Amino acid sequence: MCIWGFGFDEANKAWPASVCLDVVNWFKGQGCYVIGGVPTHWRRGVEDSRAGYLDVCHAFDMLSPWMVGRISDIAGADVQGIYISMFDEYNEGNQIAKTAESAAWVPAGSGIRALDEDGTACSADYYLRLTNDGGRMFKGQAPLTSVRPTVPMPVQGPGGVVFLEHVDYGGAAGLRTRTTS
Repeated sequence: MCIWGFGFDEANKAWPASVCLDVVNWFKGQGCYVIGGVPTHWRRGVEDSRAGYLDVCHAFDMLSPWMVGRISDIAGADVQGIYISMFDEYNEGNQIAKTAESAAWVPAGSGIRALDEDGTACSADYYLRLTNDGGRMFKGQAPLTSVRPTVPMPVQGPGGVVFLEHVDYGGAAGLRTRTTS
């Protein structure tokens, strides 16, 4: 399980370190593997992080520091593992669940972001397909590449319907595309 927010220097996350440590240890005591969504500067307790939370961070089984905009390339990441963090965080636009393709699909005033905000049209299931392709790379079922393997908008057939189908034949996962006519 993942707990986000302990140790952030934000008014709405001002829980005492002792309470945070109790929460982490309680979940671990229930047999949970506990991931901590922590501030970027958790080690030093400065900038986006509160001082005094180092024991809390050390209690987590895994840390997921907030790194958005802080790494310029993969070489600077020092990554030892990877996981998909936000299945449905629509308010920040980093969810992998099916999503509005354009602002026309979003309720007015909802604060939900559409996939085309950066000018690239993407199908509603783009991040699900991208996650599948990334998983295939990690499993050695697709070649590693520095180029994004997943097309943002699949080409539609003459009937206008695109079927994306995940097939698993004894561990040989793959993605087949069929179009209707």
